[in-house]
Amino acid sequence: MTQVIRQKLKNHFLLGFIPFGANCNDVLKPIIEDIKELENGFEMDLDNKRIWITGGLGNITSDLPEGNEQARIKNHNANHGCRICIIHHDELNNMSFDLAMGRRYHHKTSLQFVELDNAQTHGEKEFLSQQYGIRNKPSIFDNVTRDRHLQCPHVRLLAET
Repeated sequence: MTQVIRQKLKNHFLLGFIPFGANCNDVLKPIIEDIKELENGFEMDLDNKRIWITGGLGNITSDLPEGNEQARIKNHNANHGCRICIIHHDELNNMSFDLAMGRRYHHKTSLQFVELDNAQTHGEKEFLSQQYGIRNKPSIFDNVTRDRHLQCPHVRLLAET
């Protein structure tokens, strides 16, 4: 679909809400399992024809703390708590920050997660986690193919045209 068609509200499907106080992973586990099955693909009969169906995760809409958790980024009040860039908390008013150079790119943060996961001691893990502004605990969305920074945007504006 083109970008304009994807933005139409009729092409967005609500899978559910996570109730206040509920464990996010418990609610999302069945949905993640379905997305994994869809990523692998399956055959289906449609109009007496055998067709192959595949798909995956589109966008995640969530509030700020939950979105950071899903992107595996520390909360917004951490030293590097923005899930879009790596600006330091003390420089949030720096209008000359180079977003192209300081952006969180999927390939870079994936390497940081590998480095964090390979750390030997708890202290080393904590140091890397703080240095990079990433969480020690994996997100349930790490089980599906996605770009944690693009598919969990800060603000999602939908316009009906």
